[in-house]
Amino acid sequence: MKGLTNRINSNLGIGVAIGLALLMIAPSYIHSVHAQLVYMDETVEVKISKGSSAINNSQFYAPPEVHVAAGSSIKWTNDDNVIHTVTQGKPSEGVNSTGFNSGPIQPKGTFVHFFDDSGTVDYYCTIHPHMIGKVIVNPY
Repeated sequence: MKGLTNRINSNLGIGVAIGLALLMIAPSYIHSVHAQLVYMDETVEVKISKGSSAINNSQFYAPPEVHVAAGSSIKWTNDDNVIHTVTQGKPSEGVNSTGFNSGPIQPKGTFVHFFDDSGTVDYYCTIHPHMIGKVIVNPY
């Protein structure tokens, strides 16, 4: 009987040790999974609408205002048949030398920009300054 009691106590001790180890590991595992979900990059698509060079077009960037989480990116695709740009700022302020600037985007071409900081970012086409858009970057 004494040998059986020792095996039970030994197995119980191992079980308790494993249980404690799992409790210690579980919170850090849950935290790391949460971190992956929170910081997971997302790419949002924005289309440069066909006919955007015409000032009377119904929509220039589709959608014209985008909400993304910090750490996400936006991919602009030029669905028009003329060259456009995606340039940070407002037409009245001119080109922001510290902001993003796609340069010429050919028809069917794309431009991707990552947004790391939260806030509101205006952008426009330097070739057709009536084309304006907005990105609202939310914190993680």
